[in-house]
Amino acid sequence: DNFGNAVMNLPEGRYSLVVIGHSGSTNATTTNINKITFSGKLTDTFVFCKDIEVSEDTKSVEANLTRAVAMVRFVVPDGIPDDAVQLKFYYTGGSSSLDAVTKLGCVESRQTEYRYVDESNGVYEIYTFPHATEDALQVKISALDSGENVLAEQTIEDIPLTVNMITRIIGDLFEGSAATKKFDVSIVADDEWDGVIDYPIK
Repeated sequence: DNFGNAVMNLPEGRYSLVVIGHSGSTNATTTNINKITFSGKLTDTFVFCKDIEVSEDTKSVEANLTRAVAMVRFVVPDGIPDDAVQLKFYYTGGSSSLDAVTKLGCVESRQTEYRYVDESNGVYEIYTFPHATEDALQVKISALDSGENVLAEQTIEDIPLTVNMITRIIGDLFEGSAATKKFDVSIVADDEWDGVIDYPIK
């Protein structure tokens, strides 16, 4: 019943209040507000950070969280090898740690995510904290069989990143020459995001 509300008893003084909201299985480490780390995988993450003055007149503080991540959404209608069980996404250019004050990434990360192949859906999403309001990601995608052997690989570079934006990549990841692929590109607004950027595999 009290989800979203916190009660604190603090001596009068000045404090930095940080609130992190995410769907990870473990709590974020917030001992350093300029480098908040997440054990496990990065998920959709929201942040609030504000300096507050606690006095006898202080009754409440409203913490309005904003999204701190960018998402890359791969829409893969087909082209994944038949024996593939998982897709491995290894990516650089973003950050897995967050500076709550600037609300930007604060380390140069090498992130790895695994997604089970879902032929009925064909949509795979990864998250990162951009280092600036606009950034770029390099992603190496590997199709793995049940023994984690690599069946096919594709590297996509210069994927645009913006906080609170979805970059959508549409196409067959592992078939044909990436240089000759042709895709339809459309921009679609999402109610819960600022917008969507379609980015074809080059």
